[in-house]
Amino acid sequence: MYKKTLLITVLSMVGLILAACGGGGSSGDIEVAVGDDFQFSPSNLSVSAGQEISLTFRNEASVEHTFNVLRAGEELDHLLEGAAGEAEEHSDEGEAADEHAEEGDEHADEDEHAAAEDEHAEEDLHAAVFFEMHAVAAGESTTQTFTAPNEAGDYIIFCSLPGHAEAGLVGTLTVQP
Repeated sequence: MYKKTLLITVLSMVGLILAACGGGGSSGDIEVAVGDDFQFSPSNLSVSAGQEISLTFRNEASVEHTFNVLRAGEELDHLLEGAAGEAEEHSDEGEAADEHAEEGDEHADEDEHAAAEDEHAEEDLHAAVFFEMHAVAAGESTTQTFTAPNEAGDYIIFCSLPGHAEAGLVGTLTVQP
């Protein structure tokens, strides 16, 4: 009887220890907030490769924000330069189109060209992004689930709305083997 009680006790203890360790993996629940200071909090996140992540994004700011993770090897500066250059070009084209419209000229081809370039810039951004959480309104929060990249390394997190990453709304997602 003593051996049976001892065996049950030992097995129970082993089960409790394994349950407490969670099977060796870390929790996949992450909460990130952003405020009017244009900073993610926390700005540095760490996950295991291939881990399922449940991300809660709290927008405590007075404007909308997004949460995005770039693919490995993608450069944020390159994407931002392309978007800024096209935005400036379209602004100039818009002013010229307004002037021509006042003169009665039709510039449908220029408008179509500008729309095609905007679509191309957005396609480039989407192709470069590993995970994208669309705009979350001021004062709102949302939770989405995604699987972390399988490749270990540092991945850039950022807000994709114009001017937000440039204002400092960037961080790092470290994926560990």
